[in-house]
Amino acid sequence: MTHSEVLTTVTLVVSPDREGQVRPAYRQLVTDGPRPDGLLRSELLHGQGGRWFIHTLWRDRSGILAARESGAPPAALLLAEQVGAEHSHEVLTVEDALDG
Repeated sequence: MTHSEVLTTVTLVVSPDREGQVRPAYRQLVTDGPRPDGLLRSELLHGQGGRWFIHTLWRDRSGILAARESGAPPAALLLAEQVGAEHSHEVLTVEDALDG
């Protein structure tokens, strides 16, 4: 069974001297910024070697398209600019899931 949910993932590579800025910048974006319709969940993950990940779960692809058409820049890309991070991103469809 397939789901219509879509996960966007942004990978940030942050220099060690700026890693302390990532969490506060993320918190500010998610609390002060607008919440796009269709956004179900967003989370900030910290990996090794200065890598950070922002995973955002959307109800469906139309939510992402509506957010892009609003003209507002994606919050994760604003965060990347704010902390001077290199970044890449992917859009993935949720094919199956296990809820706890």
